[in-house]
Amino acid sequence: MSATARKRLVELQKNLYDQALSDAQLYLQNSSPSLKRYANEYQNNLPKSAKKTNRDHIINTMHKHRYVLYGDFHTLRQNQNGLLKLLKAYHKKFPNRPITIAMESFKHIDQEKINLYLKSMITDTDFLEQVQWKEEWGYSWESYRPILEFAKKHYFKVVGINTPRGGKDELDKRDHYASEVLLDIGSKYANDLVVCMIGELHLADKHLTGILRKRCEDLQIDNKVVRIVNNVDQYFFGKYAKHNLQRVNYLALKENFFSIQNAPPWIKWQTYIISEELKSIDDEYDDPQDDEFDLYTEDTYDFDSHFLSLLNHIKKFLRLQIHHDILTKFCLVTFPDQETIDDLSGSWDIERSEVARISKRIAIDGFHFVPKANLGIINNISMNNLAYITGQFLHNVLNKKIEAVSETDQFFKRVLAHAAGMIATKILNPRRKGTDIWYFRRFLGSNKKQNLQGHAQNLWMSAKAVIKIHEDLQRKYENNNKLTLPKSIVTEDNKLAYDISRSYGQLLGHTLYSRVMGQSAPADTMRLLFTFQENTSFQSQFSMIYRATNP
Repeated sequence: MSATARKRLVELQKNLYDQALSDAQLYLQNSSPSLKRYANEYQNNLPKSAKKTNRDHIINTMHKHRYVLYGDFHTLRQNQNGLLKLLKAYHKKFPNRPITIAMESFKHIDQEKINLYLKSMITDTDFLEQVQWKEEWGYSWESYRPILEFAKKHYFKVVGINTPRGGKDELDKRDHYASEVLLDIGSKYANDLVVCMIGELHLADKHLTGILRKRCEDLQIDNKVVRIVNNVDQYFFGKYAKHNLQRVNYLALKENFFSIQNAPPWIKWQTYIISEELKSIDDEYDDPQDDEFDLYTEDTYDFDSHFLSLLNHIKKFLRLQIHHDILTKFCLVTFPDQETIDDLSGSWDIERSEVARISKRIAIDGFHFVPKANLGIINNISMNNLAYITGQFLHNVLNKKIEAVSETDQFFKRVLAHAAGMIATKILNPRRKGTDIWYFRRFLGSNKKQNLQGHAQNLWMSAKAVIKIHEDLQRKYENNNKLTLPKSIVTEDNKLAYDISRSYGQLLGHTLYSRVMGQSAPADTMRLLFTFQENTSFQSQFSMIYRATNP
């Protein structure tokens, strides 16, 4: 990528961060004086500089000690997923050491209910009701659930460490309470690695970290506590910016103190803003007599403004010529019911077979973009999904006059639309996981002898088709032949609810982004996805992009 383009990307990232942090401050300024003091103590405790390290070093350090404190940013799913990946990697390397996972999200008095859930003696629904998850914790269960599933699978213990009053208690009281629970775990299960997932602010020297160390000293046991924070703002910019194209960055802050950077800070703060706005709406409309009230409707939260902001950021970065009025001609539907999806055939004159495919894609991906209506349907709200639809919308409105005249051309239109979605997501979130050709080859290899059913079988068939497309096109490209596809691929894509064109489009977008960033393709190559010549076809445009990506 040219120096100018790289500079523009850094400027875009800084603008996204400044805007998100400014919006977040509107909520943070209403915090209590004690919480502000507590947060400042955490912030001041972070080292000014850091050194690059790797996950293996962090895992080896964890293994030398008894307690690991893992800082949780409750609204950011990448944070909880980061812990899960760390636990899996640790268990793979040290399979004989048991792990106890201590979680702030559960009260210690609910331990019996946690144990029943881990034994699969109660359902998710019953468990969440019994521990009053929504009322007492309130964050996404789907973000934390995989951690408990991991514990279930390996017969590891999960222990609640929060006070009986939970968030109603002062933070200092919760620190002392958690410390005593952790000491009790360490006493009962002396060989276990105890990994405590708790809000990141608790990890300052004066907070849980220091209290636990002091109690360990009193009991004359190892008082070295490993701390792991996540996605610290100050370690993203400046001299650390050169690492931002990596999906995960591991930093050593000082002895036994690490940071895992797996999401940009503006994504982190955007999740916080959305959570707070939805929470404020919930408080405003919390009428116990109104059982019909639906928190998640378009009228209660303005996703449109967030979407329009993302559109403008991508437009500016790619230097797209598009009038502001056109940017506003989109429609977002969030948390749709089946009736809303079925109505697409009547409201937008979309064939029922196509509506069925759309419904399937929403169930699988959590979102879908309908080009004919400039309609984004989102069932799983995330910045990645919003960004993906942003790219698809821009691709669609800028190429509205181009007709897909054949099934093959429609296939390539979908491929290019998904490539545009991936490009937009990678621009806004460089650490978003991408898929290269080796991902599909590994997937096929690891599932070769499995008896796959349903969606898993479709994924396997799609991966096989993607590899075939990749190899066929590479061979034709090297022989300077026309880049065509067998009709069987298009037919199979229709049967698989467009999973092949989606997967190959994401591969193309990821490859294009990576090569531009790696300076092996011109910076303006990405614009080819959004700037078609008139009287062309999607297949010929694909050929142009493919050749530009494979110089």
